[in-house]
Amino acid sequence: MANRSYLYTCDHVPGGKRFSARGLSEYAWDIPLVFRLVMANQPRVVASAIWPHDIAILARRDGAFERALALLDKVGEGKLAKRAAFDRALADMKAFLAAVPPSKYVLLEAGEIFDVMDGELDELVGSLAQQIPMMAAIADRAIAGKEDKWLAGLRKKWPELANPGEWSDVLYFDLSPTKPAKKAAAAKKPAPKKKPAAAAKKPAAPKKKPAAATKKPAAAATKPASRATARRSR
Repeated sequence: MANRSYLYTCDHVPGGKRFSARGLSEYAWDIPLVFRLVMANQPRVVASAIWPHDIAILARRDGAFERALALLDKVGEGKLAKRAAFDRALADMKAFLAAVPPSKYVLLEAGEIFDVMDGELDELVGSLAQQIPMMAAIADRAIAGKEDKWLAGLRKKWPELANPGEWSDVLYFDLSPTKPAKKAAAAKKPAPKKKPAAAAKKPAAPKKKPAAATKKPAAAATKPASRATARRSR
């Protein structure tokens, strides 16, 4: 089964008794550009609602959907291959988000993606939280009519770089208030594992930064099984 990133809305921080979340979308082998843009309003690292690590990112929902849709509209103003597929995916995204009930936050759970990337979990999530606002600033300039070269790249390879994705409130991990956090489902996928404390004392090998906002991690598509096995064996 593919490793995925998961996007939710919620009104409380994970870990509290009142926490629950409504599903928005999930995406295989990547943390796509649209997820990063949705998370751009004051992102911060919090406890995961799925795994026993502080590897989730919480952000204010204000303006989140609007920025992502505005950029995709801008992408759609240019020439695109598979135009009908892009238009259909964007229309589906708009219709779904228009019906999402109000909430205070958006929540990104990307532990499965971090698990197939090089580096410690806390470093990877911290780096992503820092990168998200910078990506949003580029998107804002593009929406304002700048960043033409960047937009051209998104249009040329939109299925990989600017895909509206699939939107649904039914995700693999159900965090809704009608059911307890879905531990039965969680057990089907191994939790991301932190390295033993002793390993952290060793000089770290040069580490690649998390992939750019629109690229899939190279290792993820080819070695998900061996990566997870290696982590579990430590």
